[in-house]
Amino acid sequence: LDYTQDRVSGKKIHPDPAKEKYNFGIVLKSEWGLNGSLSWQRGEEFCFGLSYAFDLSKPVFGGKNKAETPEPLLTDWNETDLEKMASELQSELGKKGFGLRNTVVLAGDKKVHVAYENIGYSSQAEAAARAIILTAHMIPWDTEFCSISSMVRGTPVSRIELNTEKMALIRLHKLNAYDLEDKSAVWAPKTKYGTLPGEEWKVMAGPGESIRNGSADIRIALAYEPRIDRTLQNDYMGRLDIDYIGRLRSSQGWEAYLKVRQPIENDINIWWQPERNDKTRIWKGVLSYIYKLDERAWAVGEVGWLDENYFGGNFWGRYFLEDSPFWIGGRVSVVKERDFNSFAELAEYRRDYYNGKAYYLPINGKNDWRSGYWAEVGYHDTTYNADIIARYGKFIDSDKGYRIDAIRNWNDAYVGFYFTDTDRDTPGKSYTDAGMMLHLPLSFWYAGHPSNTYWDQEFTLLSTFRLFAGVMPGAWMTPESLIGELNPRRLNQELGPLMERLMRDVRDDGQPVVTRKSVYGILEYLSGEYRVREAIQVD
Repeated sequence: LDYTQDRVSGKKIHPDPAKEKYNFGIVLKSEWGLNGSLSWQRGEEFCFGLSYAFDLSKPVFGGKNKAETPEPLLTDWNETDLEKMASELQSELGKKGFGLRNTVVLAGDKKVHVAYENIGYSSQAEAAARAIILTAHMIPWDTEFCSISSMVRGTPVSRIELNTEKMALIRLHKLNAYDLEDKSAVWAPKTKYGTLPGEEWKVMAGPGESIRNGSADIRIALAYEPRIDRTLQNDYMGRLDIDYIGRLRSSQGWEAYLKVRQPIENDINIWWQPERNDKTRIWKGVLSYIYKLDERAWAVGEVGWLDENYFGGNFWGRYFLEDSPFWIGGRVSVVKERDFNSFAELAEYRRDYYNGKAYYLPINGKNDWRSGYWAEVGYHDTTYNADIIARYGKFIDSDKGYRIDAIRNWNDAYVGFYFTDTDRDTPGKSYTDAGMMLHLPLSFWYAGHPSNTYWDQEFTLLSTFRLFAGVMPGAWMTPESLIGELNPRRLNQELGPLMERLMRDVRDDGQPVVTRKSVYGILEYLSGEYRVREAIQVD
């Protein structure tokens, strides 16, 4: 309880030692999410607080975008024109505005396979759920087997398998989260559309015009960059920007992306971050490629303007262990520093700081190519839908150490923290850097319209020279961004609740009223038992 060195807005908040070495208080919680607290601090003052707990599994401002549910096809397999059925289903899945591209439908002996690329939804699970619901309504009622493959840039990643019973529940709008098996989703084999090797099909429809959907995309978006540093005179600063974004898609593994950022309001004044200036600059501009090595092995690379500070390339490898929550991999980055005063140019010399300003001077040395490399391991926890990623290796400024990311997912949104410790620590700290990561899609706020727009931000919570220690260059599409949501362990976890929500929206049911226990024990939280109790409404 020693707060004598803590500062807010440059001032010490408790310069004198505490009278007592304890705090105590009470916390009051309400069923509607409003919480309060009252405590006696350090034996000398009362403190109170109010907070509101948002349910991040639902849009903050509500909104519904109902799944498309045409009148179910009533004919059985023998009475159905397969070519017409496959063509109509492919056309509906691939029509503009539905959110998919490169849609393909295969039909065989009482079985149907659908493959697609998601371009319209920030959530891969939602794209899969909507494709499944539409498919269930447009195929014969006695279809014995239906499979759905989600592709990324033309490469199948995961495969969802459903039987007659599950498709019937969907047609009746009665499927709930627990009707789907834990292994409904699996890794897709290395075939063109994610079909099983040796499968035979009688009819194929697509991709047709759907291959053109989203091939070129131009948009304008707002962006906000927060900075939190209790050691500065202004402990909270930010910059509001307009982003001009262009995107070219292919179904051969390639994709190009360009983002030009124009500041419109800026109160960030951190002298060791001169890139947070008022200049309009290329913020990201990359050519990206993904290649599937095997069913569970991937290679990803991107080259170009990686972030506001670096130009170069990032290269990753990933291998997902069979029937395991773990993956292993590695990353290599090769970069040159950018000129923070230029729209796109690279600096001739390295950056250094003199008398509170940053300069590119010959005395700093030439701006040569630099590299970093890391061994990586990841773990996905299905109890809390969380990811832990650990990296160890050489950072861009030749310091060696590790970085750990802890990320909590809510479908397509996530909040995470990172911790970096190398052989070059921040002055006054026993580690190098710590900060926060945010990924908030538009659907996080309002779900009334499909969108793949999102806000990404990573920022340090320390007063630290991030270019001089623990540096990992920015990236546009990491393997986690491209295929993380389609990892079958995560897709199985998220697909059921999304399907149930969409079924409820179709039926116009309200959200279920769940009687919650006011208190759970720590073992119930750690084991995940509290989630089961809430789901089945057991007190």
